Amino acid sequence: MTKVPKFGFSAFLKIICANPKPQKTLIKNRHKPSKDPRDFHRSLRLRIQKIANGDMTVEQAILSVTAIKKLAERKSALSGINKFTEWRKAHPGPLTSCSPLTIESPGKSFKVSYSANFLLEIAGRRTAIHLWNTNVDLSRDLVIAMLTVVARHWPETTDRPDDFAVLSLKTGQIYRWSDQTLGHVKLGADLMLYIDKLCQISRKELGLPQVQERKEPPHPDRP
Repeated sequence: MTKVPKFGFSAFLKIICANPKPQKTLIKNRHKPSKDPRDFHRSLRLRIQKIANGDMTVEQAILSVTAIKKLAERKSALSGINKFTEWRKAHPGPLTSCSPLTIESPGKSFKVSYSANFLLEIAGRRTAIHLWNTNVDLSRDLVIAMLTVVARHWPETTDRPDDFAVLSLKTGQIYRWSDQTLGHVKLGADLMLYIDKLCQISRKELGLPQVQERKEPPHPDRP
């Protein structure tokens, strides 16, 4: 089986919000063996996840940041926790959690995972929120377009969130699926196809085999 890249949601947003040249470089690099697979923002996400689950207070999370060895990562985590704390003052309420969702692209060339750091009721809707803490400007339309892809693939279960969102800790701005238009739905579908194409180009340039679409096994009642 040909291995394909799996993007975390923040990494994927960084790619789609990039200009064409760095966009192609980011995708090409994800098809190469990684020398340093460490996730720069993992420290922040783990701490906020523990806060959401009730396993850690904000004060304990801030104190634990001193254990992060790399200065840039330590500063980023501390800033993120402080920004999250400020945002929570205006958005109180119990925090809960939900499982992540992995989406396979139409051409099977990549996967993208949407992980909600917590669920919070906003305007009467149980909203799954993914935190953004990267120094890249987000495009509102591109983010909402990708949230329409998330919503389309989320199973229709009883505990399905009512809304899906990305919260930028840098700006305090929240982007919600419920603000979608039909244009965002089309843009989301187009984005998945576009990144599929860039992945196929990267595989060709790197001499990697193209991904073969899997054929469905024949139905037992059919010849």
